[in-house]
Amino acid sequence: RLRVTDRITLPADAPRELRMRLHAGLNPVVVDRGVSLQRLEDDRRGAVPTTRYRLTLEPGVRDFTLTYAGELHHPVRELGAAHARSFSVSPGLIAERGVFLSGVSDWVPAFAGLPRLSFDLSVHLPPGWQAVSQGTLTEAPAAEAQRAGSPATVAMRWVEQHPQEEIY
Repeated sequence: RLRVTDRITLPADAPRELRMRLHAGLNPVVVDRGVSLQRLEDDRRGAVPTTRYRLTLEPGVRDFTLTYAGELHHPVRELGAAHARSFSVSPGLIAERGVFLSGVSDWVPAFAGLPRLSFDLSVHLPPGWQAVSQGTLTEAPAAEAQRAGSPATVAMRWVEQHPQEEIY
């Protein structure tokens, strides 16, 4: 199960009304005052069900927090013939064996007219797991925290200051 607290800072020239797309299974809630969220319509982006929203910000509001949680389970499927050149793909999957989230899984809000973003991503994982993202790894668990019997979760943090088209 994915649980996200997303602190969003918009550029100074961003409009007060934005259209946002997010995976349909994630159910966002605005935490802060001065921002309203209205569900508009359900849609699909390839194999991924999405929901479009309208965000309206009061004058002067450029920072707000969204929380959302839910299941993303798009089974892995084979591309190409079953031989040495075939490979497996999924737009997004959260399972006991691991997690794969790409930009096409819409696990991070996408805002119309704001195609690039920088980010500071903290991930809390079961001991023994690792996270990989773009950017600079700024926090990683010590080797002893990765052993069995250690805390319930370990944290990793990735920071990307150069605007990206997606977070994976």
